[in-house]
Amino acid sequence: MNRRWWGYAVFASGVVTGGNALWHVVTYDASHATLHLLANVALGGGSAAAVLYGGYWHATRPLDEGRYPRFAGWVLASVLLFLGLGTVVVYVGSERVRPAELYEALQLSGSVGLAIGLFIGTIEAREITTAEAAARAEAKAEAIEAEKERIERLNDLLRHYVLNGSNVISGYAEELKSSVPPEDEATLDTIADRADTMATLVEHVRTLTAVDQGDFAETDVRLACVLDSVAETRRGSAVTVALPDCGVTVRANELLGEALYLLLGALTTLTEDGGTVTLACSHSPRTATLTVTATPAELPPSVERSLFDPVGSGVSLEFYLAHALLDPYVDVDLVRNADETVRFDLVFDRVGDDTGK
Repeated sequence: MNRRWWGYAVFASGVVTGGNALWHVVTYDASHATLHLLANVALGGGSAAAVLYGGYWHATRPLDEGRYPRFAGWVLASVLLFLGLGTVVVYVGSERVRPAELYEALQLSGSVGLAIGLFIGTIEAREITTAEAAARAEAKAEAIEAEKERIERLNDLLRHYVLNGSNVISGYAEELKSSVPPEDEATLDTIADRADTMATLVEHVRTLTAVDQGDFAETDVRLACVLDSVAETRRGSAVTVALPDCGVTVRANELLGEALYLLLGALTTLTEDGGTVTLACSHSPRTATLTVTATPAELPPSVERSLFDPVGSGVSLEFYLAHALLDPYVDVDLVRNADETVRFDLVFDRVGDDTGK
């Protein structure tokens, strides 16, 4: 039976129960005590109302298909139990039982049994479903924790062997520059570039893993403080970094500085010596936009085609890593790559009523 039809079946049984209760009220014998009528209304009508609601509940929020046979067993067992109890009570209380009295006793006890069985069966099914969901969540959490431990061990190996190895390669490539012919210097530059790419990836792979697993919670960040810190690390570069007067607070996580460092590093690499990487800040009531512009600079077509994809090396990798760290809470868009100008817009969710210029 379709899960939703179980709800319709329960609802139909509630209609029948309510009809029986109404019939007892309509055919009420005035010679009986008023308490008799009130008992019929309370037990029959109350049970009918409970079963009708149960039918609606099961029709709109059905249980898993496998739960209904056990649910039906609880309902059937409860009805039979209360029918038996009602029969025993009516015969114990009277030496002679009329058919109408027996029918009334069975109708009332069966209605109560139906409502109680429906309640118990539903509660048990929901508890089992919740327990199974909790067990699955716990197993998933344990699997994630085990995976994190394996990734940590892998990161340790990468940092110990690959990072150290790439540093050795870069060092020897630098020493060899003074002893190789000029026509071979391009080869050494390629070796050094690939070694730097390996080092950059190893240094950030642990952070990327933590971001994918949601280990860094978002919080309120004063954007100007992060920009000042990042710009300080770029001092002494052949490219000038110009900071804005940006007093807004945004939603970000603790990796914002690291992401901006990578983004500025990639743009600084693309900018000619003596050029400028300029940051500007604008805002609306809901968002704050950080504009990063490099001039004179040009984003090579090969890099632009695979921008923010985990391919390539050098600046391609830095763009990818920066985007991966920012992506959970910032929209990053390349808005211009022409006339020796490369411009990115970073759109944050703004927090509070502070103003920025």
